[in-house]
Amino acid sequence: MTPAEFIAKWQASTRNERAACQEHFIDLCRLLDEPTPNSDPTGEDYAFEKGATKFTGEDGWADVWRRNRFAWEYKKKRGDLNAAYRQLLLYGGPLGNPPLLVVSDIARIVIRTNFTNAVTETHEIPLAELANPLRLRLSKNVFSDPEQLRPARTRQALTEQAAQHVKPTRVGKREERTNRCWWLFQWPRPVMRAALSGLARFIVTPEVSKHRIFAWAPGSVCPDKNLIVIARDDDTTLGVLHSRFHEMWALRLGSSLEDRPRYTPSTTFETFPFPEDLTPNLPAPSYADSPHAQVIAAAARELVEKRDAWLNPPDLVERVPEVVPGFPDRTVPRNPKAAALLKTRTLTNLYNMRGTPEGVWLDNLHRALDEAVAAAYGWPADLSDDEILSRLLKLNRARAAP
Repeated sequence: MTPAEFIAKWQASTRNERAACQEHFIDLCRLLDEPTPNSDPTGEDYAFEKGATKFTGEDGWADVWRRNRFAWEYKKKRGDLNAAYRQLLLYGGPLGNPPLLVVSDIARIVIRTNFTNAVTETHEIPLAELANPLRLRLSKNVFSDPEQLRPARTRQALTEQAAQHVKPTRVGKREERTNRCWWLFQWPRPVMRAALSGLARFIVTPEVSKHRIFAWAPGSVCPDKNLIVIARDDDTTLGVLHSRFHEMWALRLGSSLEDRPRYTPSTTFETFPFPEDLTPNLPAPSYADSPHAQVIAAAARELVEKRDAWLNPPDLVERVPEVVPGFPDRTVPRNPKAAALLKTRTLTNLYNMRGTPEGVWLDNLHRALDEAVAAAYGWPADLSDDEILSRLLKLNRARAAP
């Protein structure tokens, strides 16, 4: 089978995963002049649907397996290949930890290295690129010479790099524990961790920043000292905090580092008068049916979704699962050109565009959020900065009064 024949056949295919996967794999073997699993009548070294028990105790199978070469999992066209990869990770040990974990949805083949004591590298081969001799050679190596894909960088090298750059900044401190366990957090913030326990996400904002920006962090992330954490997971709270009303309050009552505002929770968050019945001492379900809360939440979601799409456009990035289940997926550039472009796509650069023609879409999203929060206060949306501060101060004093 020639590359052109292979590409034409499988570009036209509309069959589901189960009907197509074995035929696709056999055609790929013919294209690469490699034996098929049927060449091993016992299935001891090479097999379709190789049975395995996950480390969770459940039984399952890899769609294709070859000893000391690879485990291979299929999904339907445009299927979730990250889910397929996570599935292979669960089978890795029982299948002898093959050096390559391969997933495919017919339209593409994604190869991830799985060598012991080496970092993971990803190679993606779109169907149309199988006519490229370099892509064919890469595919051939998966079958015949996996060592060609072994990453040069080892996990030991990463550890040594951390020791070289991190250890000098930790050793020599006054705290004996920090000197002894330099790779651990200095103080694990038990109160904060208790507050975040059970939350799938929480709100963060930089302690010091040119722009006062609030964002979501996954619950599995451990924030460091440079982030201020708000233990809430509802869009309404994020929307109120990201409004002009809270921004003005934080700028006036916070401190600063050189020319950058500093967010000080004791003076900016704890004193801020949230709209009535939307205060953070109330559980989010208590105001879930509030029309004001719903409008704020919708505006906040749209802001975050469109902001995230600008930061990580789908044509520039792909999401790669972490090796350890339960941790958030990593967002990685699709190629070196994408990596260069993504370096310019930061929140600071994005918010520098506010007030310019390029930032009109962001201004409009924030204007919609400000209008929703203003309505929750029962105030006009076009108040001046001084009037906003005056009204917030009056509300703060009224609530603080005995």
